[in-house]
Amino acid sequence: MAIGHGHFVFGGARAGRRCGGPEAVRRVMGFDESGLALVVTLAATVVLLAVSATLVAVARNEYRLAALAQTSRQALAVAEAGLERGLFELRRDSNWTDATGATALSSGPSWSPLCLAPDAAPPCDEARAVDVPFPGTDPLGTFTVELAKIGADPPLGCDATTCMRLRASGRVRGSARVVQAVARRVADAAVEVQEWREVWKAE
Repeated sequence: MAIGHGHFVFGGARAGRRCGGPEAVRRVMGFDESGLALVVTLAATVVLLAVSATLVAVARNEYRLAALAQTSRQALAVAEAGLERGLFELRRDSNWTDATGATALSSGPSWSPLCLAPDAAPPCDEARAVDVPFPGTDPLGTFTVELAKIGADPPLGCDATTCMRLRASGRVRGSARVVQAVARRVADAAVEVQEWREVWKAE
């Protein structure tokens, strides 16, 4: 420090150098570049982790939806196989009104299980088409087939003795699909199918 003309004069640049210069000022004022870099790095890491978690969640959801779509298609195929089995059993049953064979448990317009034995008689406990594994070896799922006699509003050309309603549900790993049709006997061993359709719930 020097005195001149009544004023205090500091050492100028040399004093600044002794105080540490701009770096020291930044430290005193709280500006630490290394700390700022750490904060930026942590923020970028958090953003990358969030993006990665979102991508993983999207991928898992797409995989789950694809798996559900596949099992749903398989359940429909199993249900259709069950309906075909029902038609086969109805062709083997020459009389749909004698309470034997495929229609042994069908006594009215309400749904009842199909019987899988041609000589079945009530209660048909051993041959009910309920939760039948399909295919028989290495099953993909199960089907249930039910019958109901034609009610008060029969399809064209049907009556209680010539037509039966069939409903088959297929299940594969939590997915279920249901198909329904009307079988009409046109000759002793011939059966034609009417109104084959999928239903979204049991009707």
